[in-house]
Amino acid sequence: MAAGGAEILMVTFRVYRYNPEENRDPYYDEYAVPVDPSTTVLEGLFYILENIDSTLSWRCSCRAAVCGSCGMKINGKYGLACRTLVKNLKGDLVILEPLAHLPVIKDLVVDMTDFYEKYEVIEPYLMPKELPGDREFRQSPQERKELDGLVECILCGSCYAACTMCHWDSDFPGPFAILAADARLRDGRDREGRERLLSLISESGIWRCHTELRCTDVCPKKLSPTEAINHLKREAVIYPFFSSKSRELKRREKQLKGDETASPEKSMNRRDFITLVLIGFISLATVVFAGLFSFPLLRRGMRGWKRGWVAAGPVPAVGIGKPVEIAYSRKKWEGGKLSSYPQKAYLVKGESGDLYAIDPTCTHLGCMCFWDDSIRMFMCPCHGGAFDVNGRVVLGPPPRPLRRLEVRIADGKLYLRNEEEEGVS
Repeated sequence: MAAGGAEILMVTFRVYRYNPEENRDPYYDEYAVPVDPSTTVLEGLFYILENIDSTLSWRCSCRAAVCGSCGMKINGKYGLACRTLVKNLKGDLVILEPLAHLPVIKDLVVDMTDFYEKYEVIEPYLMPKELPGDREFRQSPQERKELDGLVECILCGSCYAACTMCHWDSDFPGPFAILAADARLRDGRDREGRERLLSLISESGIWRCHTELRCTDVCPKKLSPTEAINHLKREAVIYPFFSSKSRELKRREKQLKGDETASPEKSMNRRDFITLVLIGFISLATVVFAGLFSFPLLRRGMRGWKRGWVAAGPVPAVGIGKPVEIAYSRKKWEGGKLSSYPQKAYLVKGESGDLYAIDPTCTHLGCMCFWDDSIRMFMCPCHGGAFDVNGRVVLGPPPRPLRRLEVRIADGKLYLRNEEEEGVS
């Protein structure tokens, strides 16, 4: 694998393995792979297949970042194995996992059926008013240039796997599909297909996107599905005023309700407007007043808290990269005394075998995250944020990583250090 006498280094490939025929849970295998500065992740996989383990499975075709078939998760970020140089991963460990949100068939091979069905739903083809006859569709250079950044998608699935909304809403088409829809809507040759926007104006369509920009971050072709989705959101605002099909659907809806001739609602008068403004001002002042006077009470509630170690029960068996949920009791000042309430944490074993615990309280809104073994991330159910096994932010809006707790083992029991706990000495 050397190129021009370049130095050979040994790198560990840790690869996600799963074979449904073996009737066992997914696991990881490690392989020592020699690499030089020109070695790609895909070439490393071929080395494993040809020299170490012929049972390893993945997809690939062109090896030139054109077909998109070698999309996978590489050291926590989705991309193409054929264009990812091992030297750019900055380390001697390469962790390879399959695309998320899609069923795993074997190892790094996922079932793309749902992916392509969502692509078909948005009708990603031209719908002209009439055929051009015996000549081709004409498109000026300027008209073609307006489609730059929209038609280069290679359907690798990286944006689909990185998008948290694809995890929470199974009806969401995904960034790649909406990008294709925007391309057709901007195409001057497409005259009838603009009505396809109707299928995207829904809670599971363009409004499901929370503008997390993960799809833009991982796209190997440097496209921006987020920008395309935001463009469609702007179009959706004015769409009903210009779409005859949309007006027809609304007319039929009124007929079914029997109020086709109903008069429009009266606009708000001046008195109602002033009343609404006064109510809003009084509500805001009340919130500010309550906040200012409640802060000392919250500070008072922290009295009596002590630093120390908190007992968390016996030490469970923990594998590397597989967090285990544990439960323990916390203390809080309530009713003039310290009272206990249940809390959970996740015990994690690091690469070097050291143990530490992660507090699953999300740093965005305080929600309780949970470990999802299928995508190997801590997921926050309220807004779609996600953290890796070390608690670092990988998806969504959380501003800080999850908080770590120190771990101590004594007499076969597990203890956690939390500065806001009253625990054992």
